[in-house]
Amino acid sequence: MPCQGTNVRGEPCQALEHMLKDGFCQAHRPGGMESMKARSALGGAALAREYQSEGFTAEELPKLVTLDDAMAALDTVRVAVLSRRISHAEANAASKSISEWVKAHGNAATMRIVGELTKELDAKTSEIETLRKQLVAGPLRVVR
Repeated sequence: MPCQGTNVRGEPCQALEHMLKDGFCQAHRPGGMESMKARSALGGAALAREYQSEGFTAEELPKLVTLDDAMAALDTVRVAVLSRRISHAEANAASKSISEWVKAHGNAATMRIVGELTKELDAKTSEIETLRKQLVAGPLRVVR
């Protein structure tokens, strides 16, 4: 059985949940609207306190130079989320940027190693080519 109250348009209230013995929902029972407004104000006050908390600044994150810096930055973001200084969306954005830096750092390290190995390979290839020319030129003398 629906609530016996009416909504703001004057139509019958359709609330079926939280019916009380008097036939009215929480909003339409005597004093119900004031009670709901008071609870709503408490929620609004809590939200206002959350937004008044100290914000998070980019300067709090360390400059990313090493992988240890990236780990420290992720931990700083974790603490900021848990202390409600940044939202989950902001934390996701920060984590994503740190993740991209780690990938770029890894790619740079890989390219540096590939460059070093290429130089070593070129040196060995040149050495092998020199030895081949010596073999073609004449027999090797074994020194005892």
